[in-house]
Amino acid sequence: MTPTVKHLPTLYNPFLNSIFNNPNAHKAPFKNIIQELAKNHQQYTLLIPDSYVLNEYLDVEHNPLWELCYSNEDFLTSHIIKSSVVLSSTVSPISKQTSVIYNTMNGKQVLIKNKMIYTGKGFKRSLKLRIVGSVVYFNSFCDYLPKGGKFMVIYIENNPDSETTYNLINHIISIFPGIDLNKLVYEYVELNLYDVLWGQLIYQFNQVNDNFDQEAIKVFSKEKYDSLSCLSLNQLDLPIDKPWELNELYSRISLAVETFQKLSDSMISTNKIKVVYDTVKILTEGSSSIVINADTLIGLLIMVIVHSKLDNLEAHLYYIKNFNSDNSKKNGQFNYIISNLDAVLYHIQSKDQGDVLVQHSSRNHELWQAIQDQDIDKLRQITTNSNESQLEPNHWLYSKNIKGEGCLTMAIKTNNIEIFQMLLIENPNWFSIDDILFERNVVTNQTLLMSGLLEECDLKILELLIDVILDNCQLDEQLNYFNYQDNLGRSIGHYIFHNYQLIDKIGHLINWELKDDNGRTPLFNLCRCYDHPDYPGLITSAFNCVYHQKSTTTTRLFNFDIHMDKSGNTLLHVILKGISPLLLTGDFELLDINQTNQKSLTPLMVYVKYNRLENLKDLLSDPRLDFLYEDIKNHYNVFDYLSFSAIKSNSESFQQIESCIFEQYVKNSFPSTADNKLVAMNGKYDSNNKQWLIFLKNNQGYSNYKSITHIKQILYLTKLKYPSSTFLDILFGNNFNMDISVTTMFHKYRINRVIDQLNVLFTSLVYQENIDLSQFYKSFLTVESKSSIFDLKQKILTKIEQKKKSREEVRYTGTKIDQIEFFLQYSNTDLIQYRRTIDRLVKLIAIGDIKLNDIVEVTNTGLNMLIGKCVDCEQFYSWKKLFDYIIWILFICEELIKNIDKLLFDIKSWKELYHSIGIINLELTKLEKFNKQQITASPPVNGTSTSRRNSNSSSSSSISYDVNDTIPDTIQEDDSFFNLGFGDSKKTRYKKLLMTKVDKVEQIMKLNVEINYNYEIVAFEISNFMKFKTEFLRFTMKQFVKDELVRLKHYNVQLTKVLIDLKQQPKKRCT
Repeated sequence: MTPTVKHLPTLYNPFLNSIFNNPNAHKAPFKNIIQELAKNHQQYTLLIPDSYVLNEYLDVEHNPLWELCYSNEDFLTSHIIKSSVVLSSTVSPISKQTSVIYNTMNGKQVLIKNKMIYTGKGFKRSLKLRIVGSVVYFNSFCDYLPKGGKFMVIYIENNPDSETTYNLINHIISIFPGIDLNKLVYEYVELNLYDVLWGQLIYQFNQVNDNFDQEAIKVFSKEKYDSLSCLSLNQLDLPIDKPWELNELYSRISLAVETFQKLSDSMISTNKIKVVYDTVKILTEGSSSIVINADTLIGLLIMVIVHSKLDNLEAHLYYIKNFNSDNSKKNGQFNYIISNLDAVLYHIQSKDQGDVLVQHSSRNHELWQAIQDQDIDKLRQITTNSNESQLEPNHWLYSKNIKGEGCLTMAIKTNNIEIFQMLLIENPNWFSIDDILFERNVVTNQTLLMSGLLEECDLKILELLIDVILDNCQLDEQLNYFNYQDNLGRSIGHYIFHNYQLIDKIGHLINWELKDDNGRTPLFNLCRCYDHPDYPGLITSAFNCVYHQKSTTTTRLFNFDIHMDKSGNTLLHVILKGISPLLLTGDFELLDINQTNQKSLTPLMVYVKYNRLENLKDLLSDPRLDFLYEDIKNHYNVFDYLSFSAIKSNSESFQQIESCIFEQYVKNSFPSTADNKLVAMNGKYDSNNKQWLIFLKNNQGYSNYKSITHIKQILYLTKLKYPSSTFLDILFGNNFNMDISVTTMFHKYRINRVIDQLNVLFTSLVYQENIDLSQFYKSFLTVESKSSIFDLKQKILTKIEQKKKSREEVRYTGTKIDQIEFFLQYSNTDLIQYRRTIDRLVKLIAIGDIKLNDIVEVTNTGLNMLIGKCVDCEQFYSWKKLFDYIIWILFICEELIKNIDKLLFDIKSWKELYHSIGIINLELTKLEKFNKQQITASPPVNGTSTSRRNSNSSSSSSISYDVNDTIPDTIQEDDSFFNLGFGDSKKTRYKKLLMTKVDKVEQIMKLNVEINYNYEIVAFEISNFMKFKTEFLRFTMKQFVKDELVRLKHYNVQLTKVLIDLKQQPKKRCT
């Protein structure tokens, strides 16, 4: 029976699944790729295509793309770049954007520039691929790649429905026919002679002499223009008297004046004729309800000419009629326009008609001047004869300036209640409600009330105007008036901050969701009035009005996305203060407090950047806050923006903000039981020393920058100081080797992940209790020692040797060693079982993180196909953070197992030595017995007594089997033991055995010290680990639950938004 191949659930992305979850990884075409990644994964970056494209589309040869992920080695290696080696790198001098060329694993070349990837040498086709979202580390979970390995991944997006090329081909379809070369030559000559010709023409028009052309008569002098400067359209006997139609005509006249003034800049007849044509076109085209006949056109042209105040107008018209290159005299439209212009000149030049216009202008000026001077007596005198029941349409009270502003607008700008009241309500016959509603500046398109708000008029004036409108208009008219938009797209609601007391009066009539040209709603605009003297009162009135208005509608959900400007700023981004009572305490299902703007700034980052302390305190207390969010472009988080603000500000408010941010992190991300707390906050690149610096701070307020090099040294020396402890110094080895280059997009991202790992280390040490924590933290906050690493290393080793020397009297028996060995083996078995369990958990967490992203991706694909919407859910790191914490437990467990294995190996060596010494003792005993028998049988030598021999015999037998006996340092050849009874061969053997025993006893004595020293540490570590794994895991799960709740709340808000959009859209059929 064939054994079943086991692997984890299939990943949605075939490319990722083929690399990280492949049961056939040891076979072709994956074998070489996997071996290279397993050996040098930090040197490579994976380019991951879109999952939907891989699963659903075919390549150019009609092969499913997902099959290529399992069968085509070239396809796989083309998507793996060797980011540790840069072939070429250039920086744009203006945009400062970096362009980098890399080799792929199979030798092809790609260019990475401005979040785009361009294929180059080695690829069959030129492709332009967009980098989607942020770069990330992909946590490996398979057994054939490094455990806990973090693989650099860049997600790319390509469009399978279209081909992109970089050779822009300009194909000329046809050549313009009918080019008039004669006209071109004429215009060229005209342009070069214009200054001379025009000078002569001006001279002729300024001379009064019969010798000159009789048509060269100047009518419009400066004095003439001044006398007609206050002429109003209603005084030109036009058959139009409706205020909205007059506004339309004033708007055309204003544009036409702007166009007609371009005559002075035109230097050839063709351009001058075009200006005249365009002017007439503006006056005659527009609303179909207004018919522009010849009489009306003349009246409009009078207004244009009078208010354009064009110097030498007659000369321009003379030039057009006599020096144009076209045969325009045969053009009926041209002749019609010229004849109308001549009629205007004649009308103004004639004494009767011209004097009437001057008289009208003079009366208008007198009235306007009295209003502007706030001369009430003179104004009353002017209006004394205007008390008829119905005024004539050409009456000066109906006169307006070129901007369309009438007496009421001028009165409201004076901010004089008496003048405004006199004109508005003294005689109700003067101005109808239509006159009031359609009184507006045609240039800005602002109504009478808008003008009053912008001029910050007295509240009584505004209330008087509003009362007239509310008393005389129906509801639909009121809604139209108060929500009418000017040229900037702004309504009364956008300007009501000038007198926000009016919110209580007309707030219920304002459309608070109406956006201006910048995408700002009235509510949004009010939140940005930072210099308002009563900002809290302003926004409180506005929000209360909006909430009340929303509560009366069928859709009670308040959609905050409606109040978002074009830059992606929400109300939370722009509000200066008061977010707690207005935004955070309400039951708002659609409020996303972590929403980013187009600069990838969350409200939290904005508050830190602009020192909004009150908002910051309120936001930090909200459980929905994603405190450590990183923007997807630069990978900045709140600590980075805090450091940017530190450069610009040293104020007390900034210090409070810094304290709030630090306390928030410590409160939510550090064990509360710890007395000493050290946090790695952010990193910055030191361009002078070409290395990264990490900013660290403790709970006593001390802070310091430490380079990566110095941090490595601290970790190395600490591990050296506690050699058999579970303290880990692997921070930079497995995944964050700073000596290996990465793509520019990964620089800040990588240092952020290093900071995360440092904080995991600092947190875990609180529960490990196996080093001097206060001294360890202190080493990060003090200035680097001037001593070399070699000297510091020697000091540590010397101290360790001194500790071991104090244990030289330690003696172990075989029984004691057996007890130690049994305890270690038993503990080791438990730890291996625990490691197996944690290893499975690590894999499941890694899979869970990936599958979570798969769910979001599939959901977005389906929603996009159905309704063209996606769930806006950026990367959240709750699962990745959980992975880092759990695998840290696994690494500590493995470190403890490694230390136990080392100690067991020493015990095994001790037993071997012990056994060897026992064998030697047996051999020595045999030799001694033989020697004793020899001495007893032989006669005395040289008068030596038997007792002496017995004494020697007793002395030789004193060499015991016990390994704890003291062994002499040297053995002399002339000792009596060697001179009695032994032959040369036995004497030599005995000596060798004795020397061997001495050597082995010395070895076992050293092992006694090593075992004793290391066993104490390892036994403590075993006991400590039992406590550590429980408490640290409990802390980890609490962190995960908090982070996951933030993610789920965010996701719920985004899904609710999509569902609301779905309900508001017509139903679509799925085909």
